[in-house]
Amino acid sequence: MAVWLPYPGLLIKRDVVRWTEPVWHPSPYKRKSYPAHGMRRVTAEVLAPLSDKRFLISVIDEKILVNRNGETLQPYPRGVPIFKNRRTIVRGQPERLLWRDEAARARAMTQHFAAVKPGKPPARSAAFAASQRIKR
Repeated sequence: MAVWLPYPGLLIKRDVVRWTEPVWHPSPYKRKSYPAHGMRRVTAEVLAPLSDKRFLISVIDEKILVNRNGETLQPYPRGVPIFKNRRTIVRGQPERLLWRDEAARARAMTQHFAAVKPGKPPARSAAFAASQRIKR
């Protein structure tokens, strides 16, 4: 039985997360917005957290919860990497799938955040530094 936890605020590589989001069809008019045509529940694996605001994810499962118009709603492609903003996930009451070994997840989090030192820029190669020098 899968155990889902409320969104912890931090997602790392290999986390499985699910959320609910509205579905819209493209508007024929640029300035006019229509109400959502439906709601879907998306389950996806985080392939890579690209920044604090973006993720590269792979959709595992998708279920249409509400279809207001009765039209076919376009699903996300399964197994294809797509980009998602953190804001989209946070708005949809996200949940994270509990790992079999939460201690391994804790170790992975410490490794992920140990590589990023707060207040210190990432190390750059000597070639990059040489290319950035101003010649007088």
